[in-house]
Amino acid sequence: MTEELLLEINRDFLRHFQGARNDDIPPELAKLEIGGISEQVYSVLRKIFSEYEGTYSKRIETFLGDKNPSGLSGINTYPFGEPTNNIYRDFFGICAERSNLDLILDKALRHCELVLSHYEAEDRKAVIILTNKWNDYKFHKKYFSEFLRYALIENVIFVFLLYSDYAVTLIPFLPLSLHDFESFRRTYLKRLHDEGLKKNYSDKKGKVEMSSSFSVYNASVENIISWLRQDEVAIPEIQRPFVWEAVRVRDLMDSLYKGYPIGYIILWRNPDTKLKNGGVSKGKRILIDGQQRTIALKAAILGDEVVDSNYAKKTIQISFNPLEERFEVLNPAIAKNSAWIDDISKVFASDFNLFSFTMDYCKANGITGKEAEVSQKITKLIAVKGVNIGITELDSNLDIDEVTEIFIRINSQGVSLSQADFAMSKISSDTNYGGNEMRKMIDYFCHFMKSPSDYETILKNDTAFAKSDARKKIDWAVNQQDNIYVPSYVDVLRVSFTHMFHRGKLSDLVSLLSGRDFEKRIYSQDVEENSFKMLRAGVEAFVNQTNFERYLMILHSVGIVSVDMIRSQNVLNFGYILYLSLKAKKLEASLIENIVRRWIVLSILTGRYSGSADSTIESDIKKFTEQDPVKFLADTEAGELSSAFWNNVLITNLETSSSSSPSFLVFLMAQVKKGARGFLSKTLTVRELIEMRGDIHHLFPKKYLQDNKITSRRDYNQIANYVYTQSEVNIKIKDKSPSSYMSKARDMISQGKAYYSGISDIADLEANLAENCVPVEFMDMQFSQYHEFLERRRKLMAEYIRDYYENL
Repeated sequence: MTEELLLEINRDFLRHFQGARNDDIPPELAKLEIGGISEQVYSVLRKIFSEYEGTYSKRIETFLGDKNPSGLSGINTYPFGEPTNNIYRDFFGICAERSNLDLILDKALRHCELVLSHYEAEDRKAVIILTNKWNDYKFHKKYFSEFLRYALIENVIFVFLLYSDYAVTLIPFLPLSLHDFESFRRTYLKRLHDEGLKKNYSDKKGKVEMSSSFSVYNASVENIISWLRQDEVAIPEIQRPFVWEAVRVRDLMDSLYKGYPIGYIILWRNPDTKLKNGGVSKGKRILIDGQQRTIALKAAILGDEVVDSNYAKKTIQISFNPLEERFEVLNPAIAKNSAWIDDISKVFASDFNLFSFTMDYCKANGITGKEAEVSQKITKLIAVKGVNIGITELDSNLDIDEVTEIFIRINSQGVSLSQADFAMSKISSDTNYGGNEMRKMIDYFCHFMKSPSDYETILKNDTAFAKSDARKKIDWAVNQQDNIYVPSYVDVLRVSFTHMFHRGKLSDLVSLLSGRDFEKRIYSQDVEENSFKMLRAGVEAFVNQTNFERYLMILHSVGIVSVDMIRSQNVLNFGYILYLSLKAKKLEASLIENIVRRWIVLSILTGRYSGSADSTIESDIKKFTEQDPVKFLADTEAGELSSAFWNNVLITNLETSSSSSPSFLVFLMAQVKKGARGFLSKTLTVRELIEMRGDIHHLFPKKYLQDNKITSRRDYNQIANYVYTQSEVNIKIKDKSPSSYMSKARDMISQGKAYYSGISDIADLEANLAENCVPVEFMDMQFSQYHEFLERRRKLMAEYIRDYYENL
C-alpha cells in the first residue's frame, strides 16, 4: 500500500517538474534553507558547470573522474552541515549514467540511519541526489517506503536533481517549504491512520493530527442519489465519463447487500455567495472522490443511463436471484430464467408492490410456500437504499491547491485532479448564467477536434444542445483537418481565462466563478455573474472559426508543419492567448502575426514556459496588454536573445543527442520556413520529408563511427550529426565515411550523372549542403575529424536559426 501511495507522489511531482530548464543551476535549489546545505550544494554544482566543458553529462562525468575520493566509478557523496560527533547531518550524492543508482540510494538510506542516532526528529535534515536515472518508478519502489518514513517521521527532505545532456531539473520528493511540508504531513498521516497503518506511521506522541477543515458524517445511498439528481453535487470534469465495467457495478451492489464497506465519498463545499439583495446563497458541493460509485448506484438502482468516454449513452442492468442471493449482469440466459429478477431497478421503483411480486415470483418458479423467504430477500435488497456511506466534506475555507493535493493523496487510481477540472465542475453546475451550456461547448468542441465521427452520436444523445446557438458556433470543428493544435478542455479554459482576465492561475478562475472579490475579500453575486459572462466571451473567441484558423496559419508560417515539431503546450496556448489579446487591442493583422510568430519562437528557444509557468504567463500577458506590445517584444529580445545567446548559449544548447531538443526543432522550423531541401535531394524539401515522416540520417553514419571506436550514443547521436533525407539516399550511403560517399557523388556529377536524388551539378550540391548547414569541407572528412565537424556545424546551425528568427 505504502509503495503505491508513494508512486502517486512521485508521478505527480515528475509531472509538474519534468519541464527542462536551460539555467545552469535550478533556481529553486537556492530557496532551500536547510542548515546552509543549499549554498554548499550550489557551490559544487557551479564548480561542475563552470570548470568543465561539454554537455552537462560530460561535465559531471569529468568531475567524478577528477574528484572521486569514494573510489567508486561514476559515484560520489559529500557530507554537509555542522557535524555532531563527526556525523554530518546532510547528504549530497552524485550518480553518473554508468553507475548503479541503487548504490547511491543505499548509501543515502544508511546515512539516514546513522544520522537519526545523533539528531532529534525535529532537526531538519536533507538528502540531495544528482542523477540522470530517476525515471522509472517501479525500479526504485523498494526505497519508497523508507523514504516516506524518514520524510514524514524524521523530518528528512529528499530532493532529486535530474540531469540530461542540456538541462538540470529539480524534482522534490515532498513539498519543499516548511508550511507545505507540515500541511502535507498532517494530511498524509491522517490517511495512513484511516487505513489502519497508524502503528507504523505515528508521530512522536503517538497521535495523528486531525484537520479542522473537514467534517465526517454518514449519508444513506438514497440521500446521495437524491443529491446527484437534484444537482446539489457537481462532478469534476476529469471524473465525468463513466468508465467502470458492468461487473464492477454488480460487485458494488453485492457489497452493499452484504453490508461490506465501499469506502468514503469526499465532497468539497464551495464558498457561500452574497446575493444582490443582501441574502446569502450556500455554496454547492463538488464530488472529489467517489464519482464512479455514485453513478453506478444511480444506474443500478434507478435505471439511469450512463455516458461513456465516447459520449454514447447506455444502460447497465443488474440482475438478482433471491433464492441464491446472487447478483449478475443481465445477459440473454438470465433474461429467459424466471428465477432471476432481470433488472433490480424495478424493485426500487416507487410503484413496486412487494406482495404481488412475491406471489407471482413463487408461482412462476414453482416454489409456493416460500413466499416469506423470498419476501425477506427482496426486502433486504430494497434496504440497500438505507445503507449509510461515510462522507468526508472538506470545508469551503480550503483553497484549490489544498483540495487538489488531498484528492491526489486519497484517490485510489492515482488520477490527478487539476484546477481546470474544478473550474469545469463549477461551470457545469451553474444554472443561472448558462454555465452548463458553456461546459458542453468546450467539451464537445474538443471532442469534435479529436473524434469528428462522434458528431451524430453526440447530437442524438443531447438534443437540447443540438438545437442551441452554441452548437452552431462549433460545428465547423468537425471538418477541421489540421492536427498541429488540438486543444483539450484544459487548453480552452486556460486560453479563454488568461485572454479575458489577464491572470495565469486557473485556481483564480474557480474563485472568480464562485464570486470571489479579490479586493474586498468577499464572495458576491455581481462578481460571479460578471465572471461567467467574461469567460463565455473568452470561450466564444477561442472556438471562433476565423480566429482559430488564422492562428493555425500563423503556426504554419513559423514553419510548424507537424505536431511533433513543438513539444510545449504552454507555448501553443500562450501564442493563441497573445493572438486573441492583440486582436482585442485592434492592432493591424500583419503586426499581430509578426509579434506572435517571433514570440512563439523566442519562447521555444529560451524555454520560457517550461514546467509550471502560471506566473510567467500572467506577467507576460499583462505586459503585452498594458504596455506597447512592440516595445515589450523588443525589450525581451534584447535581454533574452542577445549576441551572447546566439553566439554561445544556442551553440551549447545544440550540443545534445535529443532529437526533441527545442533548439533542433527550431532548426527544422527554419528549414521548413526557408524551403530547404532534404540532404542530397534535388527537389524534395524538409517540409515534405517531415510531413511524410521521412528518415533522419546520420551525416557520419552511426555504424561507421562505431567501427572507429566512437561508441557512445551521446556522441554519435548528436543532433549536429542529423539531417532529414530520403530513404533511398540513406540506403545508398549505408555505413560509408563522408569522404567516401561524397566522393562518389562528385565523381558521378563530373560525368554528368546524378547519383543521389537527381543532383547533377556541383554548384547545386554545395547549395544543398548550405541549406542543411553542412560545411563544404565535410565532403573530405574522416572519423578523426568528427568532433571538429560537430563544432563547425553547430555554429552554422545557430547562424541559420538566427537569420530565420530575424526575418520572421
